[in-house]
Amino acid sequence: MTIGLLAVLEWPARFQVAGRWLPLLGLGLLAVGQFMSAMVADRLFPGADRRLTGVLELAPWAVLAAIVIGGLV
Repeated sequence: MTIGLLAVLEWPARFQVAGRWLPLLGLGLLAVGQFMSAMVADRLFPGADRRLTGVLELAPWAVLAAIVIGGLV
């Protein structure tokens, strides 16, 4: 997830890469990292309530969406 955040936020300016390839790659890496975190959490805490864990897993994405939409508007 750290590499995904770097690819989205820092690398386009640092490496002077035009276009949206690095942010798209970063979002893909973030999605894979979030999926792996959810899989590990599911194995570590098998008795956790599915609805609660779903809300907690989706909360960072809701914040990211709000920031992106707020930045575009």
